[in-house]
Amino acid sequence: MLITLREHEYLPVLEDWVGNPAFGSFVSTLGETLSRGDHAVSTTPRLLEKFSRWSGLSDDQRTVLQTTARSLVTPPLAFQDVTDSLLLHGPAHDPLLPSDLVRWHRRDWTWLQQRGRLERTVLGAENLDDAKWFEWLARAWASRLRSRVPATAHEHRSPTAAGEPSLRCRGLGGNTAQQEVPHEAADGDPVLCILDSDRNHPNAELGGTARGLAKALKAAPSVERMLHVEHLRARDVENILPLELVRTAGRGSPWLEPMEKRGFFARPTVDVELSYIDLGKDQCERRLLATEDKKTKNYRTRALARIRQLDHSCTPSAQTCEGERTVAPDCLGKGAGPLPTSCIIVHSVGKPLRRILEAIDAEDRAPQPARSHPSTAAWLAAMLPPDDPAVLTPARLAWSWGLCSRPRIRGAQ
Repeated sequence: MLITLREHEYLPVLEDWVGNPAFGSFVSTLGETLSRGDHAVSTTPRLLEKFSRWSGLSDDQRTVLQTTARSLVTPPLAFQDVTDSLLLHGPAHDPLLPSDLVRWHRRDWTWLQQRGRLERTVLGAENLDDAKWFEWLARAWASRLRSRVPATAHEHRSPTAAGEPSLRCRGLGGNTAQQEVPHEAADGDPVLCILDSDRNHPNAELGGTARGLAKALKAAPSVERMLHVEHLRARDVENILPLELVRTAGRGSPWLEPMEKRGFFARPTVDVELSYIDLGKDQCERRLLATEDKKTKNYRTRALARIRQLDHSCTPSAQTCEGERTVAPDCLGKGAGPLPTSCIIVHSVGKPLRRILEAIDAEDRAPQPARSHPSTAAWLAAMLPPDDPAVLTPARLAWSWGLCSRPRIRGAQ
């Protein structure tokens, strides 16, 4: 995460704090945080140079503060790229926020001093595969940001053109999220949680996991957490996977060709008319429209029309249960068996994310001469849409929460 220190909250009163053991402990903790590479800092070079001359620092802490100061430029932060930042107020506290484009997690400098350590950000999702996917999205977003920076001497000096995010990926469960997330965030370390919305349409109520978690967090309002819970702008993570990767994971599967024809997945943008359809089960027309909620039924009716617009072979006469009554007379009953293939409108895609992650890891391990791209992150970045919040919001969030001091700074110790 990006730690923001505003010079005017520190520098004018800095001489008054020379020799103060608490403030010296704060500077030491800041240096140690950057030395470990768990977080990044946004401030002025002059302030870090002053900190680097503080008495009581270890050689490593002093060196990383000096090196970080030399790597910074002014202005130090492109606010439009960062979603969240930890704002550490100095002794000359200024209550005004620097920008309304950032979600500021405000703490006093004594907060960091009393903690003695700020752990690396936890990136939580419903399972570990989901969390690892969001981490790769963060890397792809970092690659996209680097591609925007002109190839000059300043390219490697901007903190927003930083290297890979640093995150601790955790699978927090669906039914267990209401216990796991509050527990993970209880100590005040940064936690970003990205969950499926489980919505039946864009304006529907969030699913049971989200509601249970919100209730659990509300039950302990006095706990000071650095937590953000984001729900996907789609039903599930499978709805926003890039089609190019889905093709790799689904090669040879009977569901791949019809689901590709019918407009599902990110190509590179996500079709909002289809992104709240459950891809975890086979659905014929009857099953798809079997709901008493009027808004859900209206959404699914529009989705069905969209599917048939894209795939002309998916017609009411040939692709509904009406023509299969002798095979599946009661497709809505509890004892209904598997649907005939010719009936299926929405095919279950299973859990393709594990195979997608395996393909990404294989690409990442491939020798550089065998690649047609500079990095795996750049390869993924090319699959991202130019402007689609369904995909880019989790990418930006995970990148912002995972910002860390660059490897070359850590290596300077």
